Amino acid sequence: PAGGNNFVGMYTQLSVPAPDEQIPSPALRFWWKGAKEWNYRVHLGSYLTLRSYNRRFDVLFGDDSAQTATYCLPPWTHGNVVELAFTLSGINFEDEAELVVDDVEIISDPRCGTATDLLDPGFDSAPNRWPGTDVLERANAVTVLNDPARADPSGSPGFLELRYANNDASVQAEHWVWIPPAEGNRGPQLTFHSNVPADPGVPVFWVLGIAASVQDVQNALECEAEFCPAVELRARLNEGLDWRPNAICLPPEWTERWYRFRVAIVPTGDPLEVFDPPRTVLLDRFEVSLDERCPTGAD
Repeated sequence: PAGGNNFVGMYTQLSVPAPDEQIPSPALRFWWKGAKEWNYRVHLGSYLTLRSYNRRFDVLFGDDSAQTATYCLPPWTHGNVVELAFTLSGINFEDEAELVVDDVEIISDPRCGTATDLLDPGFDSAPNRWPGTDVLERANAVTVLNDPARADPSGSPGFLELRYANNDASVQAEHWVWIPPAEGNRGPQLTFHSNVPADPGVPVFWVLGIAASVQDVQNALECEAEFCPAVELRARLNEGLDWRPNAICLPPEWTERWYRFRVAIVPTGDPLEVFDPPRTVLLDRFEVSLDERCPTGAD
């Protein structure tokens, strides 16, 4: 209600099929309508309570219009029962806030592809929404686009865009990465391409580990101890207004597990600076493979 300051939520269980001939590319689709100017968080995974959840899936920004959202379901959900939850945290609303959800269904969408280690590595699923976003600033801050003029020329026309309009923005997009075991003298490696402005105005990092929130990422990036428990690997992305390859050797002791990989735009904490037009970070061509330059864990 107007003036409310409570948490409210609703959830249901989804039985996600393992890919087969009938559903080769599992996707989630639902209809929704949200009251204008409020944002509603979507969670997918192990939902515990209104104040505790394990996996943020998306942030919906209501505009009083009916919408249908389609998401490619990441491989870690395939063959599992997961909980789909919608939550709203009240902050003394001046007006009533309301979210209506209907027609929740599992479909097969050929744009989602059939990759089993990463979700849509080439980002060819546009205009499907991107699952795994953490946005505090505005709607459509994390978007899958199909634009040959801006895409990595060595790949397909699809790519992921992170958009931000000031240096107080907090935007993250994530993959869950399955780390394969080493073979012979080749260890596990994650590669991807990124395009970061020459002057991004904010820190732009990649983070691989178990960081669960914006604050966790900030704490990890500031950690100078020998072991930082919130996250294990992190580095700042190279800047320069051009597509650049990135290669990350993965610890062999992490093999045969899922780990959270994020690209995070972190607020600077400086006086507010507005970017007009908004600035963007582009991502493409995610791949997990084995490489001779990466450790195998063998003695």
